[in-house]
Amino acid sequence: MTIDFDVQATTDAVIKAIRTQAKGGWSTIQSLVETQGKMLSQQAAWIAESVVKGALKDDPEFQHKWLGYLAEDVKSLAHDVAALTILTVEKVWNAVVKVLWDAIDKALTGAGLGALPLPKL
Repeated sequence: MTIDFDVQATTDAVIKAIRTQAKGGWSTIQSLVETQGKMLSQQAAWIAESVVKGALKDDPEFQHKWLGYLAEDVKSLAHDVAALTILTVEKVWNAVVKVLWDAIDKALTGAGLGALPLPKL
């Protein structure tokens, strides 16, 4: 008995699914990074200017406080990037599993067998 399973078409579909999901995930991450990166840079510039010739010049405790705020904002950005990356990985997983399980199910159905349940991430 032969089965209907096109390895090259399945490979192409896997690559396309990964490219689509990864590109979409990067677009979201890039937008966040560009926006937040600019805001963090402006915040850092304000701190530097304020330490050199402004409100923070003669107040080390206040300087430390503002640097702490900046560090927390950077940590928040890093967490957001990590969360979006995890969502992207999940989308890639789901897309690839769908392609592969659909290909398997097509072959099984053609052989008169039932479909397989989808795996969980």
